[in-house]
Amino acid sequence: MIRYEEFKEVLPGLVNGYRASEETARQIGGVIMLMMIGPSGAGKTSIMRELGYPFVRSDTTREPRVGEVNGRDYNFRTDLDVLLTEVEKGEFVQIAAGPAGDFYGTKASSHPRSDIATMAVTARAVPLFRNLGFEHTISAVVTPPSYDEWLRRIKSHGLNGDQLRERTEEACESLSLMLNDPRANFILNDRVYDATIQVRALVEGPKVNYFRDSKARKASKSILQRLA
Repeated sequence: MIRYEEFKEVLPGLVNGYRASEETARQIGGVIMLMMIGPSGAGKTSIMRELGYPFVRSDTTREPRVGEVNGRDYNFRTDLDVLLTEVEKGEFVQIAAGPAGDFYGTKASSHPRSDIATMAVTARAVPLFRNLGFEHTISAVVTPPSYDEWLRRIKSHGLNGDQLRERTEEACESLSLMLNDPRANFILNDRVYDATIQVRALVEGPKVNYFRDSKARKASKSILQRLA
């Protein structure tokens, strides 16, 4: 039986050499994937629920955060030997190591066979997702309206010092990478209703809201400056 620390040690090698099976890759060819990106506390999950698109749950070995429910938000995995076997068989569309070294991956069975699907994706994994074989991918970077609002949301999660530091590092990486991504669309989450309309327009039309995109980019730059 593999121990968790041993699993984390071998995970980078698994990620670098991973290749989905042909059957796994075939199953996602008709899917338009809406990638929801952004720091913890930005409101990605709230927007995804409002959108109502099929939600792709990731498998992960990290601990559940406050308010997260197994089987609804993520499939939280502790059966590491079974997980390792599934990786070796190529059952995941993709796998990745999170900022803290935890496993993240999505199975083909978690995706619809066609139409639109959405999931939370780390900024680091965006280039990988664009080349997995989806029919089309859309990058939506969700950002709070200000640093103070982001901090308020994060602190409401009841995090300890180490967890807050982890979320801060995650936010820095996420915003830094996406602000330099020419294909990223920035979503201002000042109100969930307005943010949901902005995201839906990316998928269904009629057009991108450049005013809100610009405001979201400015907010992201301001937050990043405060975090640095």
